[in-house]
Amino acid sequence: ARNVSSGARVFDTQIAGVTECSPEEAEALKVASANLGPSENPDEEEKEDSIRGPVRSAAGQLAGFITSSINHAKMQLNDKELAVDKVYLSGGGARVRGLVEYLSGALKMPVEMLDPFRNREQLADYMAENDLGPHRGVRALGAYLASEQEAGRVLADIDPEAAAFLLVAACFLR
Repeated sequence: ARNVSSGARVFDTQIAGVTECSPEEAEALKVASANLGPSENPDEEEKEDSIRGPVRSAAGQLAGFITSSINHAKMQLNDKELAVDKVYLSGGGARVRGLVEYLSGALKMPVEMLDPFRNREQLADYMAENDLGPHRGVRALGAYLASEQEAGRVLADIDPEAAAFLLVAACFLR
């Protein structure tokens, strides 16, 4: 996977350039009015149309960034036949109305918003059924600490499993 982190800034830069406003004002305009599709609200149509050109230009640049990333991957992997099945968008800029449809057409492949929590319940069930998850590492660490305790290198009054949980938790709190 390759990250195109500048995506939303491209929209802000294009909007600011055309409207001669500050980056903060461009961001607010993007959030409120950026739309690559047909207007859904007649009251907002004029505002959407006023920035439609720069929004379309930025979307084209974003499509170019994505195409460039795919070509870069093909070169790096030395695989000219590499196929990308789908592009996932994330972040605030990905919420520009009509962007998913625009990019899907421009890239000629499916594009969708990344939702890392969509299959959370299925993943939790799969992990439980297959005994997967961070507890396995805690168990292994606990077993190691218990063997070290038996060898006299860990104090006898320490609970190896509790110590393992605390050690793993401390790693996440750094």
